[in-house]
Amino acid sequence: MPGNEDYDEVMPRARELGVVRWLDDEVIKLTINDVTLRIIGSKGGSLERPTTWQLRHISNIADTYRRRVEWLRRTINSSRELTILLIHYAPTFKTLQGEDRGFGPALGGLGIWRV
Repeated sequence: MPGNEDYDEVMPRARELGVVRWLDDEVIKLTINDVTLRIIGSKGGSLERPTTWQLRHISNIADTYRRRVEWLRRTINSSRELTILLIHYAPTFKTLQGEDRGFGPALGGLGIWRV
């Protein structure tokens, strides 16, 4: 899944190289020894507060976050198969141990876990 330096405008070229399997709001299934494993890859839910850079450079970031959270909720709940979830943003502030608390809202928080 794309991360901090994998900007939307470079991702088509990165995919063309075929070196890495990018999971950008995608699901793949693997069967290993008769066990099906579902891998969900996404930038993650959303941030409690978009970063300053995002606010300046990504139009409609709130809509993007909303759609991503909806997609993750639907996808996670669509199957009872063994699932691995790979996401960029922290799904909860509890996983941000060691981070400066002031940065928390720009690292995660409003993710797929909030009902």
